[in-house]
Order: sequence, then structure tokens, then C-alpha cells
Amino acid sequence: ALPIYTTVLVHDGHLGFDRGLKTMVQAVHQVSRKHKVVLRIVGDVFDEPRAWLDQYLARHQLEAMVERTGWLPYEQVGKNIAVGHIGLIALQKLPNNITTSSNKVFNYLLYGIPFIGPDFRLAKIKLVREEQCGVLADSSSPESYAAAISDMIEHRDRTLAMGWRAARASERKYRWSHMEVEMVSLYRRILGQHPSYGN
Repeated sequence: ALPIYTTVLVHDGHLGFDRGLKTMVQAVHQVSRKHKVVLRIVGDVFDEPRAWLDQYLARHQLEAMVERTGWLPYEQVGKNIAVGHIGLIALQKLPNNITTSSNKVFNYLLYGIPFIGPDFRLAKIKLVREEQCGVLADSSSPESYAAAISDMIEHRDRTLAMGWRAARASERKYRWSHMEVEMVSLYRRILGQHPSYGN
């Protein structure tokens, strides 16, 4: 018999309702009926979302399915993300989440972790199309995320290839050493056009 692997689904940062807690937990619950999975929250859950999570896990006897690292010193965050096989981003379609930039995807790329992201985020759509290192799903739908997770688990070779492309994209494009050049160039162009610059 083939070994049964535990797929570690990782979320970087604290997790609340606006960041897709319910979608992720309910999706992982659905997937757990077919596959061995753990949701690892590199961060924590607080207040009302924490109460909801504890009640949900207790009701379905799934306490072992979700891990929370709690607050970590920054230098320990990376190794806790790196154990993941699939990175999750499930921002809900709220005004702040439409315009904000999510840094967690760059941490996933850094460690060669393919991701599942919300299908309304233009930046994620661009990454999926150009780098082919993740997939998109409806972040309001646990069923949509469960289907995406299951597909990535069941097609491991394709998912591993996504992970390789994620690491390559990070190395070639999405690190500070690359972005610094672009930002400095942008600032120089903006300041160079400003009438008071250099006076």
C-alpha cells in the first residue's frame, strides 16, 4: 500500500473572518473526509473568530486538524511556513481586501509553496497567469476551496511543479533585491518631476 501523506495547508499571519477563517476551516473539514490534512496557522486567531473556531472544531471533533503557532519572533516565522505544502489566502471580498496588498503570497513563493488565492484579486490572477505557481478559487465558498485543495493533493506532480515555479519566481522577481531597484527608479522619476526636488 502507498503511504498516506499528511498535506500541510499553511496560512501566514493572524486569521479572522475577514481573512477567510470560516472558508478555510470548513474547506479543510470537507477535504479531510478524503485526505489527511492539517491547517497550520502561523499566527493566531482571536476574540469572536477564536470562539467560533474552538466551537466548530469541538463540535466536529477536529481539534487535531488545526494548529496555531501563536505569536512568533520574526526569525522563526519562515521555518514554520516552510513546512507547508499548499499556502492559503482566502481574503473575503470586502473594500479593504480589494485594495490592500497581501505579503503572505511572497512568503509562500520564497519557500516554494504553491498557493490557492481568491479569484477577485488582480495581483493573484497575474501571478497565476504569469508564473503558474498557484490556483484561484471563490473565497466566499468553502466548497470552491475544498475542490481546489483536493485537486492539488490528487495531482501531486502538477502541484510540485507549481512549487518549483513559485521558488523560481521568488528568486528571479519577487525579492527585495529585485524590487529595490524598481522602487528606487520609481522614486527618482517621481522626485525628478517634482519642482521643489533638489532646491
